[in-house]
Amino acid sequence: MTTSTTKPPTFPFFVGSGRSGTTLIRAMFDSHPDMAVPDESNFIPRFGRARERYEQPWGFASAVFLGDLFRQSWFRRSGMSQEAAWDAFDSRPPADLPAAIREVFAVYAGQHGKRRYADKTPNYVLHLPLLAELFPEARFVHVIRDGRAVAMSLLDVGFGPRTMAQAALQWRERVALGIAFAREVGPSRCRAVRYEELLEDQAGTVASLCDFVGLQFDPVMLRYFERADGVASADVYKYRSVRLPPTKNLRDWRSQMSKRDVALFEAIAGDVLEEAGYERSIRRTSHAVRVDARVRVLGAKLRRAPRELRKSTRRTKAHHNGRSSASLLSQPGDGRHHAVSFLLAREAADDPEVLAFRADMMGSRLLALDQVEDWVMEQVRKESGGRRVSTLEYVDGHGVPLRRPTVEDGALERLRRVGAKLVERYGWENHEATTFVLTDLVPILEPIRAEITGGRPMRPPTRLVLEVDPSVSPSEVRKHYKALRRQLFPGRVRQIEDKRLRLAVFVADHRDQSWESLFMSWNDAHPDWAYRGLHDFKRDARLTRQRLVETAW
Repeated sequence: MTTSTTKPPTFPFFVGSGRSGTTLIRAMFDSHPDMAVPDESNFIPRFGRARERYEQPWGFASAVFLGDLFRQSWFRRSGMSQEAAWDAFDSRPPADLPAAIREVFAVYAGQHGKRRYADKTPNYVLHLPLLAELFPEARFVHVIRDGRAVAMSLLDVGFGPRTMAQAALQWRERVALGIAFAREVGPSRCRAVRYEELLEDQAGTVASLCDFVGLQFDPVMLRYFERADGVASADVYKYRSVRLPPTKNLRDWRSQMSKRDVALFEAIAGDVLEEAGYERSIRRTSHAVRVDARVRVLGAKLRRAPRELRKSTRRTKAHHNGRSSASLLSQPGDGRHHAVSFLLAREAADDPEVLAFRADMMGSRLLALDQVEDWVMEQVRKESGGRRVSTLEYVDGHGVPLRRPTVEDGALERLRRVGAKLVERYGWENHEATTFVLTDLVPILEPIRAEITGGRPMRPPTRLVLEVDPSVSPSEVRKHYKALRRQLFPGRVRQIEDKRLRLAVFVADHRDQSWESLFMSWNDAHPDWAYRGLHDFKRDARLTRQRLVETAW
């Protein structure tokens, strides 16, 4: 396990298109006597985009983080206990979100008697830049398998793509993202391994990957199939290939895939097939198949378009310092506040500094919301090495507020200053103002804006602060408050009994003592409220403190 003063070990991530061999890689590395690889986690990107929910000005909100973690299905599947997680966070309080995630994985490894940990979540190939930013020590293994075999496998399972065209599109997108990321970060951080090469040279390939992630190769890794049922989260090993030694041609697309399906797949994803090192089997695709491929690709884009449009036009809600993220729209809705918002935005669009920034930095071209993150990261790369002066807030393609450092005389610092002027003039949030400059999406001034405060230790607990437009009637305010309160407290708010209130104060007053000493001292001082076991004593103390000063729900 790591502390804030020690360098964390290399954190391997095994990613790729689903059905490409990541489960086999996981089985091999989880069989290593010093490495534990849990089931697919899935929560890290979501937590990473809500980072400010956990990293508060007063420090890291461990109770909020663990409360969110305990609700994840991954945590329940992992076999970890809440008690073990609490003990680890008490012993080694994390300084930030990456440290907290490392600690969780270290707890998982520790309960299996191992020191190292890794993650196998194929879909993380869609989130590689975020993971690389969160974990500088991360190393990424991109598992690639011939897309034609992947497509056949995808269509055999009860989830995911339902047609050959959909399977080809999914494989193409994910493999292309992995290849592009590897090209950007270089071979020291991301390495591709072809599934077919793994089967051809098991020992050599696995030994090379071990060297890449800083792990001593152990031949037992190649005998993973002897302990498939004993590997953590064994339900993942329902696929028969993991219960067998590495076996070639379990799925042979050359003999099992129809010629038309092969032609359609290659028409859609042939360029990425070749880039990944696979040969096309059809040199000349018929005109009818090419047309079919274009129609299916266009259909997929059209089906995706409404979802992308909703990302840009609807109110997107994400945890941001305990409140909703930006309300950004491209077209006005009904109501006074929408009309006011659009009038103010049109006025802001004519501001000389806004016009000058758009002309100088963007060539007077506005961005779509899902292009903002790429544009900002491009500026970050151009300005690397400059003297940091401030922080820019903006909204990514998922509507989640993010923050990036700005440097003196850089484009992002200029954008921050332009946005700050709009914030002062129109009462927008910082991330709304800067995103408006880039996209022209209108920040909506809601008639009632709510902010959740509190949660700081030794300060009053959660409070709801309402900013109300004077035109709103008292009855509307009351209705809004009741609805918001129901969201925060879906059930009846339970009162905390005197015993637990006293207990929380008692533990805080004697925080220099061990839990065992606290347990005995409490029972001596409060015989009427004595606890029978240490476990219940620690649970009540922690949960009561959490309800009082860290999170109220």
